[in-house]
Order: sequence, then structure tokens, then C-alpha cells
Amino acid sequence: AAGLTMPPPLPATRRALRDALPDASVPTNPVDVLGDAKPERLRAAVAALAGDPGIDALAIVYVPTPPLGAEAAAEAIVDGLARAGRAVPVVTAFLTEEAAPERLRDAGIPTYSLPEDAARALGAAARRGRWLARDASPPAGVQPAPARDAAAALVADALATGGGWLAPESVRSLAECYGLPLIAQRVASSPTQAGAAALELGSRVA
Repeated sequence: AAGLTMPPPLPATRRALRDALPDASVPTNPVDVLGDAKPERLRAAVAALAGDPGIDALAIVYVPTPPLGAEAAAEAIVDGLARAGRAVPVVTAFLTEEAAPERLRDAGIPTYSLPEDAARALGAAARRGRWLARDASPPAGVQPAPARDAAAALVADALATGGGWLAPESVRSLAECYGLPLIAQRVASSPTQAGAAALELGSRVA
């Protein structure tokens, strides 16, 4: 539902999982380390999966069990990722009443209270990655070419005088440097000047 796929582990990864997991666990995707798992088993599974070049990211769901406390699980996850020798995005869901271990946050691993939230976060990251990997759009041709030097000079003059709002005439000049279409305008400082400008423009005015 989050737009993710679950590729099967490569043969070498399956062999590593079979060596690390009991016979009751199947080395497929997802991997279940089973309820009697100790830190060593979780660490080995994380290292094997994170090191698989056919797997782009990991979502790890932790359910409390007597042999594997939350703090030990977090340490095993961090150690397993370090042993993989390959950096992959990781999200976790710790189904505990307490807050997730700080060890995960210290390692930069986001954690969620529900697996669905973790999956949605990973799906969003994947969509962002695909968007960033797109070919860049060709630059649009602008005719006439922008007067970039004149525009830079206008900005430099404004900054040299302390910044703040640009004067109306400077705003218009800056827009003209980039060929923006502008309606005719005049600057008036009195009703008389406004009337004269209206006559000069010869159309509806504001």
C-alpha cells in the first residue's frame, strides 16, 4: 500500500540467514527471527539483509519478548547495520508502551509506534528518491536574454543602501531586466500629477 516491493534475498543472503536463524524461520522477505531470539540473532539478520545489494531499505518491527529487551534490540540493530558495510535507509517500529530507545535516535534511525507509519515513511522516502533521480528538465529559452548584469547591479545597489523594500521604480527595472510583461505605469505624488498621468496613459487607470 505504501508503494514498496519486497524482493527476495539473494542466495548468499539466504545462506547467511539460514546459518543465523533456527530451522523454524524461513529466510525470505520478510524475515521473522522468532520470539526466542536473542540480540545475536537479530544482529546477524540485520547485517545479512542490510548487506544484500538487492535490498534498498529495511523496515524493522520489534515486539517485546523476554529474551530480547528493547534496549538490547536497539543495540543489536545498530551493530548489525555497522557490520553490513553498506549504508541503507532504515526505519523501525517498536511496539512498546515506553518510548523507543534513545540508541536509535542517536544513530539517526527513525522509529514509529506502528508498522504502518514506518511503511508510509519509507514509501515517501522512496518516492522522493525517484523524483530526485529524474533527468533534469532542459532550461527554458528566454528571448530576449535576461539582463543579468543590470539586475545584479540593481540588487547590489539596494543592499549597499541597507536593504529593505525596493523603490517602485527599482522593482519595475528589475522585472524589465528579466523580460516580465508589465502594464504601463507612472509614479505620481499629488492628485494633479495623477490626473496628468491618467491623461497621458489614455486608458482605464487605478
